[in-house]
Amino acid sequence: MSQTFSAECEDVDQPSPSAPQVSPSPQRSGPNVIVLSSAGKPIFSRWGDEEKLSAACGLVQAIRASILDDPSLGGDIQSLHADNNTKMVFLTVGSLTLLAIAEGGIDDGECETEAYLRMQLEYVYGQIIFTLTDTIQSVFARRHNF
Repeated sequence: MSQTFSAECEDVDQPSPSAPQVSPSPQRSGPNVIVLSSAGKPIFSRWGDEEKLSAACGLVQAIRASILDDPSLGGDIQSLHADNNTKMVFLTVGSLTLLAIAEGGIDDGECETEAYLRMQLEYVYGQIIFTLTDTIQSVFARRHNF
C-alpha cells in the first residue's frame, strides 16, 4: 500500500504544464497540509500541485472509506506511520478531511508528534472557518461530490 501511495505522490512537487511558472520557493519547513473534500478532491495543499495530488487524495479517501465501513475497526482513521518516519495525521470535520504529512525523525532534527500535527490541523481548520462562512460549509455538506 505505501508503495502505491509513494508512486502516486512521486512527482507531486513538479509543476504541471498548465500551472503558472513562479520563482523557486524558499526552503520548506514543517509538515505538508492537504485539505480534501468528502469526495476525495484536493481543495488545498501547502506544497505540491493539487492536480497531481488528486490520485493520491482519492487513495486516502478510499482507505478512510474502507475503515469506516468496518465496524470492528472502531471508527475513522486517526493516523498512519510509515517505516521511513513519515507520519500522516487525519482530522475529519464535517465534510472536510485535513491531512498533515510529516517526514523525518529525531535524527533529521524533526520530532513532530501526532498531537502536534493534529493541533496544526485544528489551526488550519479554524483559519478555514474564519475565512469562509458557515454557508460555504453547508454547501460542502449538501454537495458531497463538490
